[in-house]
Amino acid sequence: MKLVWQSLYCVACVAIVARCGGDLFASVMDLRELYGHEQDMKTVLKNYLELEEKKLSKIREFYESLPEPGNSVEYIKGPVNSFSILRRAKREWDSKLADLVYEDNTHELMAFVAEKRHKFPSEEDLRGGLIGLKRLLDTYKLPMPEITNGSLSLDNKPMSVDDCFEIGLEAHKQQLWEIACIWFEESLRLKREGAVRGDQRGHVTMFEILDYLAYSQFKMGRIYTAYRNTQDLLKIVPEWAESRVEGNLVYFKAMLSPEELEGKGTE
Repeated sequence: MKLVWQSLYCVACVAIVARCGGDLFASVMDLRELYGHEQDMKTVLKNYLELEEKKLSKIREFYESLPEPGNSVEYIKGPVNSFSILRRAKREWDSKLADLVYEDNTHELMAFVAEKRHKFPSEEDLRGGLIGLKRLLDTYKLPMPEITNGSLSLDNKPMSVDDCFEIGLEAHKQQLWEIACIWFEESLRLKREGAVRGDQRGHVTMFEILDYLAYSQFKMGRIYTAYRNTQDLLKIVPEWAESRVEGNLVYFKAMLSPEELEGKGTE
């Protein structure tokens, strides 16, 4: 298992090696540096959130100090009320509130992004990393559950439905259809298992997974499987996508022979 984990770590460096033009040691150092930047970003974001929360607290305090809505004619009849609204407009609206609204707490965050942007991974890096993961699966003949159950992770943390979907989505963007199918199928498996257990955690919906999976299968030439998944899609499709999914089903069906529609000789 240790050998497998080391191999996973190495293939993840493929993209960085290609970018920096260095050896494996350089690529590992690049990944370690990237990890460090992510931790630094968390600190910067924490500072930013604290400042924004203080700002919102002050705005909320100002809001609560304002009088409740009422009859304006009756309100300004009182000389003290008349003076109070003049004072608030000048001292609070014009200065205190304006200062709060225009207070910019993004300087540290923007400076961090500007400084580190040139070290962010490129599209080529992501593509290389996806291919590296696929090579790992092929080399060690690893079943996807062994990848996603956390056994290859240093913290033994299982991958979620969303984690698998995001990797599939990256492969989809790179038009790496086989890799996209692998991760969308695993996301679908986890989603279905979660539904059986009554566990609905995760942001990605069953519709999204099946929609992307069917398209990726179509691009791979797996028409029958794409057709079957599109049939499942029709059972849960939201109204805004119904006509598109119905059109896809008709298109896929037209590409299949009668024998294939019966599940004979399919991929």
